[in-house]
Amino acid sequence: MNRFIKKIVFFSLPLFIVVLLYFILDPFKVLYTYDSYFDERVEGRVFLNTDYVATTNFENHYKRYGYNSFIFGNSRAWFYKVADWKNYIGDEPAYHFDAAGETLYAMHKKIRYLDNKKAEIKNALIVLDYSILKATEPKAGHLGIISPQLVNYENWLEFHLASITGFINIQFLYAYLDFKISGKLKPYMYKNNLIENRPFSYNPAHNELSFDYYDNLMNKNQYYTKEKIQEFYNRSEEEKYSPPVIGQLQEQMLREISNIFQKHNTRFKIIISPLYDQIHLSNEDYARLVSMFGRSNVYDFSGKNQITEDFSNYYETSHYRSSVAGRLMKQAYETELQATSDEPY
Repeated sequence: MNRFIKKIVFFSLPLFIVVLLYFILDPFKVLYTYDSYFDERVEGRVFLNTDYVATTNFENHYKRYGYNSFIFGNSRAWFYKVADWKNYIGDEPAYHFDAAGETLYAMHKKIRYLDNKKAEIKNALIVLDYSILKATEPKAGHLGIISPQLVNYENWLEFHLASITGFINIQFLYAYLDFKISGKLKPYMYKNNLIENRPFSYNPAHNELSFDYYDNLMNKNQYYTKEKIQEFYNRSEEEKYSPPVIGQLQEQMLREISNIFQKHNTRFKIIISPLYDQIHLSNEDYARLVSMFGRSNVYDFSGKNQITEDFSNYYETSHYRSSVAGRLMKQAYETELQATSDEPY
């Protein structure tokens, strides 16, 4: 029996050490409180669950800043700068309540969470696309699972198990420990998406990620190298539309969002992103959004247009530039002065 127990201890010891390291190092920053969730290190950092970062950072700073204006969306919403938005909403305390790979499910939970918290929602900017609208179920994995606070902690155990599982993944664990010990970002780390290598800055006051490094390269004509240009594939000459995706569940979530905005007398805009793939949001989905939110609040920039025709409006095929986001906000808010909710823009 003693030999059996010793074997159990022997084989369990490595796992115990790894789990102990997880609690000591908190690699995904889900165990302890942080003033800033992304450090200022330029080369290499562990990427975090940005849904959790947005929610927890909000809770950490809300009493200090009293946020009343919110940007919602997926990683494309990161490029809508608060400083640009303030040209249209004034000097309101604004906050990025967005997340990488955002779903309609999670966005709906965030807006309902704010309402339940009795936070004022004076202004809202929703950056929308087909991928968000079609996603009505909770995501899995340590980078995608929704924050426990948004679902009344019903998934608290599942959330932390996902984080521990992500840590003990052999590939990630090896890269993470190598990175921590050596202090060096190595090619295998970022090529396999184990350690984040994109240089960005982070402002916890607004939960704003900024990729000014790339904008500076563009301003110096150093960004679009021959290799980078080859990433921008040729698109079809035909106008393509995504299949209609707003069904009963989507409509229920969107109507509740609309009702919350009405309750708060929220001034809001919905911007449908101009994606490089040039696939237009379906006419049916656009019509449904207009019926729920009003024509003067929904701005569809998807499909073929001057923005999507020019690859230099994009960092890569998934994200358009912050300067483009600024132009879209300008068009949405300046058009508001010329239209009512019943008039076409």
